[in-house]
Amino acid sequence: MSKVYAFVVACLMLASTAWGQFSSAQQTDDVAEQRERIEAARQQKTMELDAKAAACWSKFAVTDCQNQVKTQRRAMLADFRRQEIRLNDQERQQRAAQQVQRNRERAAEWAERQTGNRSLTEANADSPDQRQERLNEKAMNHQQRAKAVAPVVPVSKAPSGPDAQAVVRNRDAYAEKLRAAEQRRQERERRLLEKANSSVPLPATPP
Repeated sequence: MSKVYAFVVACLMLASTAWGQFSSAQQTDDVAEQRERIEAARQQKTMELDAKAAACWSKFAVTDCQNQVKTQRRAMLADFRRQEIRLNDQERQQRAAQQVQRNRERAAEWAERQTGNRSLTEANADSPDQRQERLNEKAMNHQQRAKAVAPVVPVSKAPSGPDAQAVVRNRDAYAEKLRAAEQRRQERERRLLEKANSSVPLPATPP
């Protein structure tokens, strides 16, 4: 009977470890994906602001236009910084949860080794009735420890199924909006250039 209970506890420990590793991998992938989205959005927004700053030179109030672009750039950088701080906090929470899981696994392994050592000593010293009584007591202890070693609830899970499809659709729609905005910006600059060229005065006719 002791071998059966030891096998059950070992299976529970392996399942708990596998679940913790799977959850940790999901959380790490989720944070990495969010960082990639933030960096891509930051680069795109920076390009847009650079284009606005360049367009300021074609306007009459160049200084006012550039000041507006600088204000927008500061707000953009502050917003992305807040998002990165939130991700850093999430990573710290994940690392703390992983450390708790590792501590639980080590405690369960240590308790299992101690129980095995006591079993050998008691088996050599006790009578058959006493050994059976101790085996029953150990079985109850194993069950209680198995309940205590529960998988850590993941902080966040990567989207799957319809949610993942919605994320892809939203991402594609956002990319399409960015492309359309870039096309409109290029068209606007082309019209401004054509207007500037058409306004150049013709050379004076000699008398």
